[in-house]
Parts: sequence; structure tokens; C-alpha cells
Amino acid sequence: MGGNGWIHTGPYRPDPAAAWGPFMRSLTREEIRAWCPGGRPTEAEWHDALRSDRLDFPDRAAGNCVVLHVDGQPAAIGYWGVTAD
Repeated sequence: MGGNGWIHTGPYRPDPAAAWGPFMRSLTREEIRAWCPGGRPTEAEWHDALRSDRLDFPDRAAGNCVVLHVDGQPAAIGYWGVTAD
């Protein structure tokens, strides 16, 4: 499967400072470069950033996502967040 596009069908919050969720938000380029200077994170870099607290979890009822790369090409999407339960 190829390509680098994706469709998100849930509530979306493009502004990191926007009000409380439920929202799913993709990281900005600046947010990605803060923990992945090359700007094309791999799954290993993403996991490392989550474990090392360089990448925060969002507030309650919110989630973040980032495109993950293999050999410099988009390959998957990493999702993480906090439920509203």
C-alpha cells in the first residue's frame, strides 16, 4: 500500500491551544522537530519520545497523532492520548 494521505473521520482540533476535547490532533512540524530533528519520525523514535517524556500526553478526552516513516517514506500513523472515561 502506498501514498501518504489519510482520512480522519472524528473531531479534529488543529490548534494546540484550543479548548478541551474530545479531539484528535496531528502534531505541527515544530512539535515533531522538537523530538525528531529530521522531521520524519520512525516508530522507534516515536516510542522513545513517549517513554522519555519528550513527547507529552494530551489532556483528558484528547489524542494526538503523527505520521511515522520507514526509509524516509510515510508508512503508518502513531496515535496516543487520554480517554474521557
